[in-house]
Amino acid sequence: MPVTASFENLEDAVFKLKTDFGNMSQRTVAGMKTGMEELAAAVKYQAKGRGGLTRYRIHPYGTKSPSPGDGEHPPARVTENLLRSVEIKSEPTQRKGVFTIQVGSNLSYARVQEYGGSAQYGNRRIVLPPRPFMRPAFNRVMGGRTGMGATIINRNVKRALDVRYIEA
Repeated sequence: MPVTASFENLEDAVFKLKTDFGNMSQRTVAGMKTGMEELAAAVKYQAKGRGGLTRYRIHPYGTKSPSPGDGEHPPARVTENLLRSVEIKSEPTQRKGVFTIQVGSNLSYARVQEYGGSAQYGNRRIVLPPRPFMRPAFNRVMGGRTGMGATIINRNVKRALDVRYIEA
């Protein structure tokens, strides 16, 4: 269940940077990669932080979760497994003018926690409501033109580019 941030219109940004500052293609690519690494680290931090997986107290296995299943709040913890599993999954890659990096969890139940769905609980199957923790983290980091994401991008490439969330 990765969160993927992609920069689009790279050709336009590189052209603008070349026009403004001369030939900077290698520095632009290095800046993009550094920016993507910083964005991924910020999303990871937000997913694990107080607004994410540490928002609710740990509760015993088999008891009612203190997290409301309203699709807006992250899951409460029974163990620390989901919290520990949130990692940067790849190095920044560039393909056809788009930079991509992935942050997320590879645990089988991470997707069910994020989007809701059916899960095995003891001998029975139950339907869990969505308790997103990665999408809100991504949204907090990107936060519009004045958010942390824009600051990171501006610092690394001197120009904000389009970034979007892609559901895996």
